Amino acid sequence: MSNYRLEFLGRIERRSLGWVFRAADSRDYYAGKLEATPSGMAVTHFAVVHGVEGPHIQRPLAISVGFGATIKVRLDAAGPRYTVYVQNQVVEDWEDDRLKTGGVGFLNEREERGEVSAVQISFPKGGRQ
Repeated sequence: MSNYRLEFLGRIERRSLGWVFRAADSRDYYAGKLEATPSGMAVTHFAVVHGVEGPHIQRPLAISVGFGATIKVRLDAAGPRYTVYVQNQVVEDWEDDRLKTGGVGFLNEREERGEVSAVQISFPKGGRQ
């Protein structure tokens, strides 16, 4: 899959709710997370390319979501551009052209745990699956 929209409902059970996209294998993928921080919530993204984890880019969120609340997340992958929405608001937007295709999945690292309750993947008109 190259261009797609991933939408899901989830909640942070412990520390974060994570997902992967453009995942070619366990050594090549992008990851996104919603993380509980002492000052609220943040969105984080990073790439793993050839098994090497790149820098984590983290942005605090102005959106207030209560602990344990259901969170609506959407990721649009269109060419080299990625846009993350939380509760229907754009919270992060960037470009990275290293990984062109790959699937989606969910991610828990170390002491993190998130729960996903609904998932939808759609393809834009003319998009390649």
